[in-house]
Amino acid sequence: GVRASVRGRTRKKSGDRPSFLGNRQSTKDFVPHLLRSFPSRVNVVQVAVGGDMLGAHTLAVSRTGRLYSWGYGPACGLGNTKNVSTPTLVTKFLGTGSGESSSGRTKKQEMEPLGWGRHSHRRYREKVSNKHLGLKVLRPKIVKATCGGGFSAVLSSEGEVFTFGVSAAGRLGFRTKFRAQLRPRRIETLAEGTTDLSAGASFVLLCSAAGRLLSWGDNSKGQLGVGHLQESHEPLGLVRACASAFVMTAVAAGDSHSLALDSSGRMYSWGGEGGPMTGQGQPVPNALQVDAAFQFRLRQLSHWWVRPHPVRALVGVRIVHIDAGCLHSLALSQDGALYAWGAPLQVGASGSMVASSNREVSWVPRLVAPSPKLPLVRVGTAAAGGWHSMATAAPCSPLERLLPPPEREDGEADFMRDEASLLGFCDGFLVSEVDS
Repeated sequence: GVRASVRGRTRKKSGDRPSFLGNRQSTKDFVPHLLRSFPSRVNVVQVAVGGDMLGAHTLAVSRTGRLYSWGYGPACGLGNTKNVSTPTLVTKFLGTGSGESSSGRTKKQEMEPLGWGRHSHRRYREKVSNKHLGLKVLRPKIVKATCGGGFSAVLSSEGEVFTFGVSAAGRLGFRTKFRAQLRPRRIETLAEGTTDLSAGASFVLLCSAAGRLLSWGDNSKGQLGVGHLQESHEPLGLVRACASAFVMTAVAAGDSHSLALDSSGRMYSWGGEGGPMTGQGQPVPNALQVDAAFQFRLRQLSHWWVRPHPVRALVGVRIVHIDAGCLHSLALSQDGALYAWGAPLQVGASGSMVASSNREVSWVPRLVAPSPKLPLVRVGTAAAGGWHSMATAAPCSPLERLLPPPEREDGEADFMRDEASLLGFCDGFLVSEVDS
């Protein structure tokens, strides 16, 4: 399991913005700290963080398949719009058709606030219950959670997908007249099970059990990969990227670009109007042509970035993990090499913060580790945040061979010399507990 720890920065008044750190009192932290407000007996195995200008929120999945949320109220799935300051268990998951429903009968006067907005007052006047709407309370076992801009999507052990939060631009995967879905609701139009999913700023990518790619939501920059720029309120299937791309195994959604990985380790990218975060290195199209295609709702476009394409710079490299940030992307190879591309600050470009304006954007993947600054290091895993990246690494050879020879001084204990040399070597690295 993983002990929940967070870091970040919030305002002094907790009422102004939701506390995505999970603390009752707003804090101002620049180092990780233990999240003590989390239930002590809960063993967390996965955490997801998302947000936009409306607010930030966090989801946590326990080993037993339970979902906890806190932060921006409409994206927490707790049935109301009030911001949540501490981790709270999500108890109700809604869906229609077959599925494990809760025991007990629904009371006639029971009302479920499914949404809020323009028509929400009619729901309370008519007192329409979930039973009359064809919705049942399900009890899925959650195995993965992902957060986007003001909304969330979770995956169950049975391959079901539940979405909740702000409904703008079709990001929930179903049509609704409310501004937000306040309880997790299952997407009934998915005919196949799901093996992986990822939420971007206002869209979602998923990989089906049959190895197909599906997407829905905002498509203003071609991030859905369906050949046009129109948004979709329901899941759409993507065409095969190439003849050899049979089974897709993983997806990653950035702010407006998308990544995918197939079973052979080949990586694909699209969206973002063909910007540097795709790693293709091709020229950006004319903005006037893109605006015209969006305004006139053209269904067939000739731009390469409206459909998945293999990343040519990584052909021949077997990729095992991908992740996408706001304006950058990461890829981890089978031999522990980490590649990054996109905005210069996020891809780990060298130089000082003062000279950051003179840095060049990485249009193609560049090797981050191993590198002259990270020699003899094997990267274990990597994650791309909105504007930053993190990675865990371990030495490729025994640690004592990489340590510099200690300086011998009279009267100094051997263990003190070893400790000083170890701290000097590990400064700036994230070393796993086994290797340390």
